[in-house]
Amino acid sequence: MFEIEIIEPKLTTCDCCGKPVTSLTRFVTKDERAWAVYKAVFAKNHPDRGVYLAIGLDEVGGPDWTGSTAFALNLSASETEFQTRVTDSSESPWRGTKALGRMLDRAEALAHPEIQEIFHLVDHIVREDPEIRELFETVH
Repeated sequence: MFEIEIIEPKLTTCDCCGKPVTSLTRFVTKDERAWAVYKAVFAKNHPDRGVYLAIGLDEVGGPDWTGSTAFALNLSASETEFQTRVTDSSESPWRGTKALGRMLDRAEALAHPEIQEIFHLVDHIVREDPEIRELFETVH
């Protein structure tokens, strides 16, 4: 079972339109153990760009975050559903960020043994993260 720790979003300004850009950092526990951290960024004024998402897994375990592996994703919405696309690390705003762990390229991520749990977590994020849920509700 996933639990997402909701932390106040950080708002900045979009370079191209001057509208707000929302940045999120969230911590995730799985079965009452620290399991992941995710970062998301999106602009409500640019829903066509979707949500850039990076999920870092703590594959080592223990009391301290180690951030050993990270996944780059993009979330978008169609008329009837949201869609998740695994991307290469070069497409992520957090490429080169050590805090999330080594970011995998698309082929590595899709072959990773935790990829189904990553997709499961994304389902929870879309339903339970109030900022992302609101974004997708306004797209439909």
